[in-house]
Amino acid sequence: MILTRIEVEGSQYLVRPCLADMVACSQIRGGRFNAARRAWMFNATAENALLLSSSLRKTAKADQVINPFKPKDWHAMKKLLVCACEFKDVTEEEKTVEGARLELLNYLRRTTFIASLEGLTVEEQGKPMVVNGRITVTTKHFVAYLAPTQIISVQKAASLLRALGAETTQRMATSAFSRQSRWALPLPDFDPQQIKPALPQPKPAVQEKVDLE
Repeated sequence: MILTRIEVEGSQYLVRPCLADMVACSQIRGGRFNAARRAWMFNATAENALLLSSSLRKTAKADQVINPFKPKDWHAMKKLLVCACEFKDVTEEEKTVEGARLELLNYLRRTTFIASLEGLTVEEQGKPMVVNGRITVTTKHFVAYLAPTQIISVQKAASLLRALGAETTQRMATSAFSRQSRWALPLPDFDPQQIKPALPQPKPAVQEKVDLE
């Protein structure tokens, strides 16, 4: 029988669900799916331990099925969980980068993608676009999206994108007189099929390799 496996890694629970628990994992608040690890990630808190134990019915640990916790057993289990966890302070830089990742995901989900640059206004040309299987963005359009809630410079946005693993693309022709540089977001964290399924694949005119301004 294939069972759901839960591991403690640092201050996170890694949950690799079996088929029967996949839906339950996606419905637990606070979780996020890590495609690279093929696991759901949850903060290692007492609340999440209770949620996981009560929501997942086919959980395995050391090849044993773990039944949902009873209230009287929770204090003993809590001590074991604390001993198994290694906590560390999150730096301000890590908070900033993680905040940028969440803002970028929200931006991609709420913004309409374009299929090509042809026939669009300058403002529309800045929207996200899939190039060679990867989502690409422009710093100016991302900064404009953030403007109602926070003001950051184009240079700061570029630094955050770089910290998230984005790479500068080649310049693409927007017209006979201008070129556009973009940031290609890393896979699998920003998989276009996960964020925007069934997107058309554009075929832009690629020119010389340059660094983003």
